[in-house]
Amino acid sequence: QALVFGGEPPPQNPPRTGLVVLDTGLRLWGVPRVMATAVGLAFAAMNGPCDLKLLRREGLHLFPADLSTREKLVEHLQMLDPHMHPRAALADLRNYLPTGHEETDVILITSEDVLADREFQEWLNEFREPIEFIATVSRTGRYQLLQRTLHGVKLLKEAQLDLEQLLA
Repeated sequence: QALVFGGEPPPQNPPRTGLVVLDTGLRLWGVPRVMATAVGLAFAAMNGPCDLKLLRREGLHLFPADLSTREKLVEHLQMLDPHMHPRAALADLRNYLPTGHEETDVILITSEDVLADREFQEWLNEFREPIEFIATVSRTGRYQLLQRTLHGVKLLKEAQLDLEQLLA
């Protein structure tokens, strides 16, 4: 009978949303900015069934980031924020979180130096908004994707790019 009548309907999963926050601070000038932007574009490209929004830090606030054209990409790469880490701007995160029942994955893309900053780590541990994933980039071409849980930080992926070969 189940084969004839179609069986049970599939479970209704709530839609997922994703927020990718691109850090534009002083520690991400030069090669790290290019790598961080590439990581943001990669997340946007693998969007899948998720509604993904790119945000970038501009001063003390977050704003939607549009990297869809060459001109907008160049504009983004030219931005420089004098703050050493994105803590003040991340307070804006709650303005972009959905108010419904959607689950939201928040990914912060920043540099290894920002994540290693003790002041930023202490603030991040006390921050109440969910930042489940942190992608870090380095001046030497290293990329890491970390997952934050109640039990600490877990390394999910790591890659080392040969920058000399890429830039040749």
